[in-house]
Amino acid sequence: MKVLLDTNVLISTALFPNSVTAKAYEKCVTSPFVATVCDYSIQELIRVFNKKFPHKMDDLNRFLSKMILSVQIIQTPPEDEKLEIETSMRDFTDRPILRAAIKNDIDIILTGDKDFFALEITRLKILASADFLDFKE
Repeated sequence: MKVLLDTNVLISTALFPNSVTAKAYEKCVTSPFVATVCDYSIQELIRVFNKKFPHKMDDLNRFLSKMILSVQIIQTPPEDEKLEIETSMRDFTDRPILRAAIKNDIDIILTGDKDFFALEITRLKILASADFLDFKE
């Protein structure tokens, strides 16, 4: 079962390694799940840390070093492959992540972003960290 980790999950896990989100991340990187991250999220993660948490760059680098060993990195489809459902997302910065999930046959998006929960989509599950910890395949 393929799980796409949203940027906010990565940020929270990197900053708070003992959090519920970090526990959900650990579950994602363990069989039977296949944790995936789109390249767009990695770029966004680095941008957010540079802007909001520049004093935590060492933590981010440690996290990225470990993450690279346990997740599959997928390509974000280009803008010209936009999907109709994307237009229902208020935050345009979330649209590439949704596009990557759909185009890569992801089963679950793990996120804390309310915009994803507002989607009316049956093709994949949208779960928060606490819900994912309770999720059984």
